[in-house]
Amino acid sequence: MNLTRRVTLETQLNWFPKSLPTGDRQGGQTLQLSLGVRGTFIRRRQFDVYGVVSPGFLHFTDTVAGYDNGSALIGGASRFALTSGYGAGFYPASRWTARVEFSETTYVTPGAEIARSAPGSNGAFLIISTPATVQTPWQVTAAVGYRAGRPRSDDSEQAVSGRWEVGPQFSYGVSTDAAGVGTALERNGGVGAFASYRLWPYVDVDVAVEGFLHQDSVHTPLDGGKVAQGFAGVKVGLRRDRVGVFMKVRPGVSTHSMAFGSLDSVSGTVTDARVTFALLDVGGVLEAYLRPRFLIRLDTGVVTSIFHPVTIVVDGEAIEQPAPRALARIQMVAGVGLKF
Repeated sequence: MNLTRRVTLETQLNWFPKSLPTGDRQGGQTLQLSLGVRGTFIRRRQFDVYGVVSPGFLHFTDTVAGYDNGSALIGGASRFALTSGYGAGFYPASRWTARVEFSETTYVTPGAEIARSAPGSNGAFLIISTPATVQTPWQVTAAVGYRAGRPRSDDSEQAVSGRWEVGPQFSYGVSTDAAGVGTALERNGGVGAFASYRLWPYVDVDVAVEGFLHQDSVHTPLDGGKVAQGFAGVKVGLRRDRVGVFMKVRPGVSTHSMAFGSLDSVSGTVTDARVTFALLDVGGVLEAYLRPRFLIRLDTGVVTSIFHPVTIVVDGEAIEQPAPRALARIQMVAGVGLKF
């Protein structure tokens, strides 16, 4: 459904009949359902170029749904997913359309406890588990469609004035733990602020800072305590008819206030340390300009944490912890602001 000339509310339903091997992350046949927004960057009479961001779900028919005394329980499972990508649409006739789309679907899978040993003489026991994961498969989609309803008149578009945009924002993210060994998914809400400056007609400098409301209770060499993050990059797109559609690429940093730093086993003293890692935020931004100076901003995407080795100290001995693989987090942000 076309909301404006540039913004379309879109639902996609995809069925993958090939049966995948049964596993903890996927298995069997796959059904994908998503509802999101398609924003057009380049618009011509015979073709257009667009970006799409669509939250939704993946359903696998035969995956490991859990464990019972070490035995896998096979069944269907649904995963929250975020699809983002870019494509081109073609209009050979007034009502017939065709398009090709390249997209990445990021979805999260919780871990599970497989088995637990009997307690030893000291009360300790062994737990065997599978970790929570974040998967990012790519896909290529080709489609042919028919446009129903009354054709819209193709009037000239109105530009949007203003160079600065500032305001508060609220975020929600889903990821695994930094080390990638925990079974539970981490869900964090955050509060912060954004600012954009229109550098050129189609390019804005875009920055944001925020702090997470939840404090990490588990301290590892990679995370723990209060978390804050900041981004500075660009958003590329255009504003027309009181709506703005953009793609964003923003490097950034994340800092954790109470990561594990050192241990003295004799005294039992544990010392915390602050750690900082690089981030990369890639996704889409949708802005609605409701009044001359008031706007609503929605942006979503995948934030990738890029780690480096850290050194901890145990009983006076320095031990280097290798950097784990990059960690992807699904993040959705809503904000309100002023433009001038």
